[in-house]
Amino acid sequence: MLANTMQPQPAHAARGAFELDSECCIRDSLGGNKKEGNILPSQPPTMPPPRTLKGPLIPLLLDSCCATSCMPVQALVEKAKGDKEEIAKQVAATATDCRSKASCSFSSLRKWGTESVTDQCHFDISAYALWKMAADVLPNCAERDKFARTVGRRL
Repeated sequence: MLANTMQPQPAHAARGAFELDSECCIRDSLGGNKKEGNILPSQPPTMPPPRTLKGPLIPLLLDSCCATSCMPVQALVEKAKGDKEEIAKQVAATATDCRSKASCSFSSLRKWGTESVTDQCHFDISAYALWKMAADVLPNCAERDKFARTVGRRL
């Protein structure tokens, strides 16, 4: 028989409504409730470090500079009207700008280790920036649907 080598993880559950209401009623009956509250809010659990993404699909899905080597940018350039090279440059610049603007919000929740799409958190913000920019370039819902289906078919 194998010994259990896994240690149980502590529960990170916040007190529920029943527990908080009971504590408040008991404390109120004893005359000890402050107007600003007596209990500090529960602390969120610590986040694990970002994963390293591997595999042949990562460069096809996204690259750090949103170049036309990745499928979503290729499909977006094809769907947009105008000079394809100029649109590709605009897509890369706009996605990079959107990523830098959103990085404050993203990094407050999770820090990324490297500025590479192989870092899970950096991949998430880069994907957000690319698809946010695609929504700006393709304002029509039907065009965005065709764009997303094109990317899916190519993958």
